[in-house]
Formats: sequence, C-alpha cells, structure tokens
Amino acid sequence: MKDKAIEILRQQLLRLDHPDFDLEGWKSQTIVLLGRIFGERSYKTERIRNLHYDYSSWALRDTRGKSSPLEAAKQSARDLLEAALTELEQFGVPDEAGSSPVLDAIRASLEEHVKISTYRNIARILQADIAADKRREELRDLLRDAHPDLPEDFFISLFSHPGMKGQLKE
Repeated sequence: MKDKAIEILRQQLLRLDHPDFDLEGWKSQTIVLLGRIFGERSYKTERIRNLHYDYSSWALRDTRGKSSPLEAAKQSARDLLEAALTELEQFGVPDEAGSSPVLDAIRASLEEHVKISTYRNIARILQADIAADKRREELRDLLRDAHPDLPEDFFISLFSHPGMKGQLKE
C-alpha cells in the first residue's frame, strides 16, 4: 500500500505542471486520494480542500512579479504533497485500524464530554505499558473524577453518532 500511495501522490505532483492544469479538478482528485491514504478529516486533506487562487490585494501587489495566483496555489499544493510523500516514505501509511467509524465515534464523544486534560490523560493511560487491571483502575479513577453524568452523556453521544449506524450486530 505504501508504494502505491507514494506513486499516486507523485503522479498528482506531475499533474501540477500539466499545460491544461485545472485547479478544481486537480483538487477533487487529490482530496479523494489523500482521504483514502490519510483520512477524510486529515490536515492534508483539509489543506487541499481549502486551496484556492489568492486574489487578495496583498497577493496582487507582489512587486517582484515572481508568482501569479495560480502559481502560488500550485506551490502550496506542491509543498503539501511533498510533505505527504516524505511522511509516507519515512513512516509508512497511517494505521488503517486507527480510523474506523467506531473509533471516530468514540473520539468524537470523548472530545464532546471530557476536558482536554482528561482526554490527554486517557490517551496517556492507554499508551502506558502497564497491566490490564492497573489500566482499568487508573481509567476508573480518572473518569469517576471527570463529572457525575459522564457515563450517560458519553454513551448517548456515542450511540447517536452517525459512524455507529450499523456497527453493532444483533
């Protein structure tokens, strides 16, 4: 998968220099590809989604005449794709198990109902190299202190999340 992803992103880089380049068409293709590789809500996907020609007065005042709005957009795209390629080459494809609909629903529910410090502590406990019973105890203590209505609010939010539809089987 890593090699395919790298090849696909290299092709997208080459398309930036095509004589008939169309920014919106290129963005559509790249968003789909980056979404497949890094996730629909990844920083890279969002940056490409928000890429546009900059016709602001500051951009048009470029007295050096080095870049047009189109060239500036292409350079931003190029920089982003090169960073994505470097990430793939150095670290590989992100863990596909880390972006399932159920995990997305759990993350969203936690983000909605616990403070950021509690969220970080949960992540720290889950990453710690400790025995399962010790992990359960630390999580229980942490969540008990979060707030009294957390279990009810969390589970309602979790099971109401669109990513949960069809995830539990009878």
